[in-house]
Amino acid sequence: MDSYVAITVKKQSLLPIGAIAVICLIGLLVFNMDSVNPLQPVDPNQFRDGNKGVGEIATNSETGLLETPYFYIDLNVTPTIQNGLMNLRVINGIENTLSCVVKVHLIATSDENGNELEVYEEPLLIYESPLINPSENIENCKLDIPVEQGRYVARAMYDIYDSNFYLVGQTAARLDIVSK
Repeated sequence: MDSYVAITVKKQSLLPIGAIAVICLIGLLVFNMDSVNPLQPVDPNQFRDGNKGVGEIATNSETGLLETPYFYIDLNVTPTIQNGLMNLRVINGIENTLSCVVKVHLIATSDENGNELEVYEEPLLIYESPLINPSENIENCKLDIPVEQGRYVARAMYDIYDSNFYLVGQTAARLDIVSK
């Protein structure tokens, strides 16, 4: 008669450990949901006090609701420098109610694809325009300082002024300049 001997090892089940982990995860989610509930009301005392009117706001010619200052400008973003002149072609349209001064700064040299090669530590101001009023333009401008041959990344910075010469804003455009 043949006899068989077996050695058995009792394996631990992972089910209790997994169940404990799931219960802990659910508990954390429920606890955190109570503290971050977006549907809870806000304390009305946190809002500022201030003067408010009741009803509609009267519209008459004195309020000037549709007379907002307006500014847009056309600009050549790929100007060329030749013989100390740059064809910037800035046009302050007749529709505008604001004036501007354009300042062109070189900020880096670039390769033929416009990728920056050497970034200047301090931008180099090469041109500053006179005040350009609505319906005025500058086609070619004489540079304030000479620029060596090459390709440059530049910034055209616009200082925008109202009719009383108050600075009301600034904006900028990136230029890709080729100097021949």
